[in-house]
Amino acid sequence: MELALSILMDELETFEPVLLKALSTKTKFRHIHLFRDTLTETDNRTLYIAEAASLLNSRTVFPENMIVIGDEILSLKLESVETLVQISSEADCDAVIQKLFDACNDYSLWDEKMMIAILNNTGIEDFLKIAAEKLHNPIALFDNSLTVIATAGSFLNSAIGTIWEKINIPGYPLADFFTLQEQQELSVKMLKQVEDPYLYHPVLDQRHTYASSHIWVDQKLCGNLGLVNINAPFTEGQLQILGHITDQLTRYFKTNDAYIHIAENQTHFIKHLIEDESADEKSIVYHLKRFRLKRYDNYYLLCFVCPMTGSSEIESMSFVKRINQYYNGSIISVYDQKIILIISEAVYPIQSPVELARLEELLLKYEMNCGISICFHDFLELRHYYVQSHFAAKISLNDDQKPFCFYEACYQEHLVELLSRSVDLPVICDPEILNLKKSEEEHENELIHCLRVYLQHGRNLSSASKELNLHRNTLIYRIDKIGRILKLNLNHLSEEKIFFLIFSCMVVETIRN
Repeated sequence: MELALSILMDELETFEPVLLKALSTKTKFRHIHLFRDTLTETDNRTLYIAEAASLLNSRTVFPENMIVIGDEILSLKLESVETLVQISSEADCDAVIQKLFDACNDYSLWDEKMMIAILNNTGIEDFLKIAAEKLHNPIALFDNSLTVIATAGSFLNSAIGTIWEKINIPGYPLADFFTLQEQQELSVKMLKQVEDPYLYHPVLDQRHTYASSHIWVDQKLCGNLGLVNINAPFTEGQLQILGHITDQLTRYFKTNDAYIHIAENQTHFIKHLIEDESADEKSIVYHLKRFRLKRYDNYYLLCFVCPMTGSSEIESMSFVKRINQYYNGSIISVYDQKIILIISEAVYPIQSPVELARLEELLLKYEMNCGISICFHDFLELRHYYVQSHFAAKISLNDDQKPFCFYEACYQEHLVELLSRSVDLPVICDPEILNLKKSEEEHENELIHCLRVYLQHGRNLSSASKELNLHRNTLIYRIDKIGRILKLNLNHLSEEKIFFLIFSCMVVETIRN
């Protein structure tokens, strides 16, 4: 195993090394050698150790990378040296050399143990224990939704106030530990596939520093590593070790299908159903069996709009976990930057007061909006109800009263929107209704809504006045006025005329002045 300069500096800490110059502390070395004046050729991947006094009269060309022990170093002409570390003359040269030799041997054995564990398909918990041997702080491996896969390491100090305290709470969504802004910043790093481990300071724990790295396999995020400086501060060397563990975990995931599947979307068949009209029935039935569901059960499709789903599916994963906690056993997936939830009416009767209260609690807690399809009875027709819930979700974003919307409550708006894409809306409206819309008198605009509700209630004054929250006599007055304006007897209308008037009112109510 090649060791970065930063790792070697950590190993030499007791000798108080001083880094005088270096192209990078990430520079890695294969070997550690004692420098001798008789050397005729040097290797730029080797770090040489020498005593300053022995170099004073040296006539050889100095190697590119050196550790020099002694205070006479300032008298030496070392301009050609690219990496130069000074250790006080009080240090014993043999002790320094032995320390570095031991370190190289220890890291090689440690790396070999990880490689053997990969070849032997060792369980992830045992693998992570090996990986943690060279870390000063405990480590946790998470999937994309911040569900803990495995942990390793011991605590020398209290974990109270850190994310480790939350890890031990069953069912706690660890994403809640971070603010939405922090989640967005961390997601940007994921999306950019930042290779090196990085540090950050969450708002909820400003006493500690956090370190993270991400495991990518074939452009797919397979896991996240996280540490907190509970036992000791993070050094550049520790971050280099974390980077090496990340590389080895990448190899581990590539050779262990059981763990790479953790990061895969197990509901890919949902995307197939939404996009392909000719979905394979046998395949869909097979997938439904995994959820103990049947093709012809009664379903609702819920489409969630989350604060962070405008960027990527990765960002949605933490919200997926939160939703899944409320609707355990349901089918949940991410599609087109939205979270889709398919629930069985038998398990979650979504229109009941109890379920509506639970849904509203979830949405308000996590600042989400939701659109809900009508109840459907054939899972293979899922694509129709995705369209419904998607439209209802858009409507819910404009509703200040409730963060959710049922499709039944907005289907008329959807119909008008679809029509507007193919025709100029006034073309299909009653001209007298259009004239009412153009009126500058506020009450005349209200007449359109009154007429629609009255006709939709089968011209029943009691039920229409109840929905409109009007006194019965007030509604009678308005209906008489509408009849005079339209020059119609509203009590004697054909079915075609009633439909045309209702439809015209629906369209006109959506047209902006």
